[in-house]
Amino acid sequence: MTVRVGTKQASSDVNGNYIITNLAPRSYTATPSSPGQVFNPLSRAFTVGPNANNLDFTAIPTYSLTGRVIDASTDGTNGPGLSGTLITAVSLVPPLTNAVQSDPFGYYTLSGVPATTNTLTPAKLGYVFSPTNQPIVVTSNASANDFFAYQAAYLTISVSTGVATLSVQAVPLHTYSVQAAPNLGSLSSNINWQTIATTNADVDGRFQILDPNAASFPFRFYRTRAP
Repeated sequence: MTVRVGTKQASSDVNGNYIITNLAPRSYTATPSSPGQVFNPLSRAFTVGPNANNLDFTAIPTYSLTGRVIDASTDGTNGPGLSGTLITAVSLVPPLTNAVQSDPFGYYTLSGVPATTNTLTPAKLGYVFSPTNQPIVVTSNASANDFFAYQAAYLTISVSTGVATLSVQAVPLHTYSVQAAPNLGSLSSNINWQTIATTNADVDGRFQILDPNAASFPFRFYRTRAP
C-alpha cells in the first residue's frame, strides 16, 4: 500500500505499517492506493502538531461484474440487447460509485467493484427496468442477472359515444392505477386526481380501461401511476 500526503508518500511494510516524516504543522489528507484494492475510509483528514498517529485504513479487494440489458419492449425476455444503458454500482462501505454504459449488444463490465454489497441500477431515458435494481454481495469476479428494459408507460385515448377507451403500454404483469382529473390547475398540488381503475398489465405490458364518465366533463385528463 502507498499512502500519499501532499507531495510526500510512503509504502507500508510487511506488517502494513507506514510513516511519513518531515511534515510541517498544518492540516493534511492521507490517501491510500494499491492495485486491485480500495480502502475504507477512502482518505483521512488529520492535523500535524503534534504528531498524528493511528491513521489506519482497511484494504478491500476489487473485482469485475458483468451483465446484460435486454430490450424486452417487443419480444419480452427474448429481445435484443439494449445499448447505451447506464449501469451504476453503489457501495456504502466504502462509499463508492462505479458506472459504465452497455455496449451495442447490451453487455457491460464494471471494474474496480469493491468486495462488499453493491447495488446495481440501470437507467436510460424513455425506459423502465425490471428489476429496478439488484443488490449483489461481491466476493469474486461475477455475473449479474439480466436487466429487462421496457419503453416507459404511455397512454393513448380514443372516444366513442361519450366513452373514453384508455390503452396503456407498460411493464408486463405490473400493477397500475389510472387516474383522471377535470383540470390541470396552475400548480401540481391543485390537481384533483381521482383513481378510476387499478389493474395489472398483461404479459405483453398492455391493458385497457373504459371511462364512461368522460362526456360528463368539459375537459378530462388522464395519467397512469404505479401504486
